[in-house]
Amino acid sequence: MSPAPQVPKILLSIGSQGVISSFNHEFIYNDDEDIIGVEVECDDGTFYEFTNDCGQQTFAEFYGINVDFDLSYDEIKSLIQKQLGWDNDEIRWLSFDRKGAPDPKSQTTEAVRSWLNTAIEYGDPEFEQMLDEIPDEYTPGLRLFNELAPADRTALGMKWADAGGPASSVPCIVTSATKEQLNEVLLARGLAYKFV
Repeated sequence: MSPAPQVPKILLSIGSQGVISSFNHEFIYNDDEDIIGVEVECDDGTFYEFTNDCGQQTFAEFYGINVDFDLSYDEIKSLIQKQLGWDNDEIRWLSFDRKGAPDPKSQTTEAVRSWLNTAIEYGDPEFEQMLDEIPDEYTPGLRLFNELAPADRTALGMKWADAGGPASSVPCIVTSATKEQLNEVLLARGLAYKFV
């Protein structure tokens, strides 16, 4: 009987302040397949992909808005404002004339329908929010954390942290354990990660 095939192990490293990240990674973006994320090196030289769908999401999909267009414009506007917590100056489908008054053409149900069915693009504030969910070099550490039992996390001194700067938040996992201690637990639990 031949031995079971080995599962490639994702290579991880411990950085400054105990931050867990991929040992070697490349950011990926495939516009044809609408995926974005990171590919990380495994111990057999292959790469494992952590990706999210970045397809052309519309404003309606992003906000989860489902509108009955049989309602009046004012009723639709009110419902959307209530659902999103928007004030009048935050209404995204409105356009304004040179004097700052709303253009009457943008105060119609068709203007709302058009905006809701528009795909979110780079530069839209919603695009930045979507970026917060993109896998990065810290994603393997986050996944490992979720795969470990709470007792193992505690024993390895693992906890959530923020690798971002003053104006950003970048979730990550930190540990107080050595790579040898981490690898011992990973091997015992049969998890497909290895610290180098």
